[in-house]
Amino acid sequence: MRRAYRSVEENSRLGIDRIPMMALVQNEEGKAIKKQPIEKLVEKLKGNIGKALDKMLKFKVDEQERANLIDAKSKLQYAKGSESLVQIISIAMDATHRHKES
Repeated sequence: MRRAYRSVEENSRLGIDRIPMMALVQNEEGKAIKKQPIEKLVEKLKGNIGKALDKMLKFKVDEQERANLIDAKSKLQYAKGSESLVQIISIAMDATHRHKES
């Protein structure tokens, strides 16, 4: 998210916020203080990640990077929990590594 928005700060309005992922993991593990439906948390994160992927696809990316981002976006619709979301995020981070802010 930070790479997509070129931001070093957290911003919950843009979805650059680790709290939803932490809440999802805690709910999946049964350790959450505030119980929330896992499906609702996953859908929120999928929306945020989808927006970030769309934004990254507008970067000047080469064909391989574009293919990896499109692959990540296609896998997003099937994500059911934190593990699959982390895999998608990893694909996107690998694909956009050269765009990392220094």
